[in-house]
Amino acid sequence: MKLMKLLYFVERRWLIERGTTIFEDSFFAMDEGPVLSEVYNCMKDPSNGTSVSDTWRLVLSPIDNETITRKGELNPSQYLTRAQLKLVDAIWDQYGSMSKDEIVKEAHQLPEWNALQGSSIFIKYILVLEKELDAPEATAKTRTALTQQRITGAFGG
Repeated sequence: MKLMKLLYFVERRWLIERGTTIFEDSFFAMDEGPVLSEVYNCMKDPSNGTSVSDTWRLVLSPIDNETITRKGELNPSQYLTRAQLKLVDAIWDQYGSMSKDEIVKEAHQLPEWNALQGSSIFIKYILVLEKELDAPEATAKTRTALTQQRITGAFGG
């Protein structure tokens, strides 16, 4: 749970700051707060055949009793830019010492999350951006993020 929320916080902040995404994942609101859909699925079952799952399977175990175990080494600089790594460090500095329950509580404070009753709801990028930016900048960054997704999809990223 804690890892998922930290990754969501990274992706959310990158989207707000840059208008693109790192993991090129969809946001979903679930009972415990927002999640990255594909990353969440990899946590549950890293054999699901996605690009994220290929790396996940080599380095991390699936969730077992709310625990993920490191199986191998990974050099993050092979996958992330210096700016992305700096953001990961900043998110860790801000939230890393929190307990799972504290992080879930923090995620529930995000304006795009709504209390649910055992379901999941797709969160559009514009919903996140319009809560944090003025309307023209939110629209422009949403357009950029969606273009990034289409380009990645067209070239099999």
